Amino acid sequence: MEPPQLTLFVSKSAEYQAPGPLADMSTQHMLPFVEGAVNFNFTATEDVYIAVHAPNVSDVFEGKYNFEIAVSGEGYYFAYNDQDDADLIWVDSDSQGALLITHNLTTERDPEVQEKIMSMEPYPYVLFAHNKTDRGLDGLKRSWCGLKLNAMIAGVRGGREEGKVRSSMTRRGMGGLPKQQFFFNGLWADTNYTAFLARERRGVGLGLGRRQEGGEDQGGGGGVEVFKPVDFTTKSDHGNCALITDLEFCNEVAYSVPSNPSFGNSTQLARFYDDHAAKLYVNFNLTLQQIQCEAGPTQRYSLVRTCDDCANAYKNWLCSVTIPRCEDFGNSAPYLQARAISQPFPDGEMLSKEELGSMPNITRFNSSRNTRIDEEIRPGPYKELLPCEDLCYDLVRSCPASMGFGCPQPGGLGFEGNYGQRRENGELVCNFQGSAHIPSGEGKVLVRWGVLAAVVGMGVAWGV
Repeated sequence: MEPPQLTLFVSKSAEYQAPGPLADMSTQHMLPFVEGAVNFNFTATEDVYIAVHAPNVSDVFEGKYNFEIAVSGEGYYFAYNDQDDADLIWVDSDSQGALLITHNLTTERDPEVQEKIMSMEPYPYVLFAHNKTDRGLDGLKRSWCGLKLNAMIAGVRGGREEGKVRSSMTRRGMGGLPKQQFFFNGLWADTNYTAFLARERRGVGLGLGRRQEGGEDQGGGGGVEVFKPVDFTTKSDHGNCALITDLEFCNEVAYSVPSNPSFGNSTQLARFYDDHAAKLYVNFNLTLQQIQCEAGPTQRYSLVRTCDDCANAYKNWLCSVTIPRCEDFGNSAPYLQARAISQPFPDGEMLSKEELGSMPNITRFNSSRNTRIDEEIRPGPYKELLPCEDLCYDLVRSCPASMGFGCPQPGGLGFEGNYGQRRENGELVCNFQGSAHIPSGEGKVLVRWGVLAAVVGMGVAWGV
């Protein structure tokens, strides 16, 4: 049972200075709170009278209702953004942590603007997370102060378990533009969580506020904005998928990879994969240097592609195929490829004879794509989100024919178990550099603000 919400009453008449449930409804506005927050938009030339009414719940609940009220002439001081294209993207997770990232914080290509955003102090966004089975946030999911007081993990000073979320700025992902990323740790394995992104508006003119179409930043001089929540799930406690990010060479890699707790920490794991990819790139680069990249139009290998295009395509393909994206072996999604099925998990557990008998006894099931993974990391059974086929096609299109690159075709020899195909609905069914569970757009959604004379927002917390 969810505690009932408060109700806001507003009167603009000096004759009715005590709005509430006992007053004449024709003289006032009555607005029930939704998930701990309410907004009211009105124009007034004289005094306005505001009251908050709490229902009698003493027979069922105990504790206090707490609320905040703010009035602003610029925009909703306590705003809730219910756009489906939320500002938060779940990138990936492992058994104890998760990586989430915002959309691009700006569409400006001006290096000076980007650098200001990358060096912002404090960071523009904060993040909260809560176990979906815990009811401590019931009725509070749109409330700024409710999230601060009750979310299991709160990335704000004074919040619960604030040390479990680490934030930084990055240009990784769509467009190479500034974004803020959040890394959770200390989570429970095989658990569903909900993340809530919020932004404290400080009137900083860096393009971080919602905009009117063709207009200026309408973020206002202060206040907070809570965004529509995003769900994410941690992996099982087998411990053979681990998040790595911020690699030196494969700098767009940010996802879980085959792992083993005995191999080392995440830094050592990232270096293992990154160093291997970087070494393989050396031979390609030596070959590319033999191509007449700076020659005139009649000598160049292509009039539409350059050696830089070739190098970028090869790097994207190489990092995706040498650094497999790891999913739980128990994940039954049909687009995943089972790997290393005959090996033990890190805890020594083996797949049952029934499970082994249900899968073909062929190479792509019995080993990893990269043999060094089985020899040095020894992750045991896992499933791989295969690289997208278009990574290979882009490589062939971008590089000289003399390099001899070729790609297997769907249904043909060498395709199954090596590549996956994208889906038009954006669902993540194959891996590519910068991919995430929730696809991101090029920039933020443009939302038109109305002209607001005054708004009211609040947050509530109670005991049960």
